[in-house]
Amino acid sequence: MKTGIRILTGKFKGRVIPVKGSGIRPATAIMKKRIFDILRDSVKESHVLDLFAGTGSLSFEAISRGARRAELVERNLTRINVLKSTVEKWGIESQIDIYSCDVLKWLNRFNCHADIIFVDPPYKYLYYETLSELISRKMQKKSLIIWHCSDNLPVLDLFSVVRKLKQGGSTIYLLELPSS
Repeated sequence: MKTGIRILTGKFKGRVIPVKGSGIRPATAIMKKRIFDILRDSVKESHVLDLFAGTGSLSFEAISRGARRAELVERNLTRINVLKSTVEKWGIESQIDIYSCDVLKWLNRFNCHADIIFVDPPYKYLYYETLSELISRKMQKKSLIIWHCSDNLPVLDLFSVVRKLKQGGSTIYLLELPSS
């Protein structure tokens, strides 16, 4: 039996994303379903940015559901190699860019043109303030952020909360920039 994360729906439904390496906590099937039930048709033809990509589960699910393109930022080389292998095996090299880089460095270097931004830092991440400030500065006004954290997001003053989902011991925030 293959171990990994299964794609829930779309053109890659049933395919398995391998999970390798320690310290990884990919989105559960229930959590992923809840996220994409909310996103619905906004995923189609969207540009996705996946910060702290890990397994890339959310990006691969988005591509399967019709996202036009995805950029994945991850610094762990084992995970980078698994991501590249999956992209190649599935034949989606023209839709996915993978950056082997620290997220803060990537955000400092590039502008964000994504419609949907997945943010899933390690639970003990120390740079929430810097991260949220960079994201709020670099994102488009119409972008939607899906931020996964252990409980309460420590820095919310830069965003408007569209929705908050509790799942087990974690919380998912759907955020956008406040209307000015």
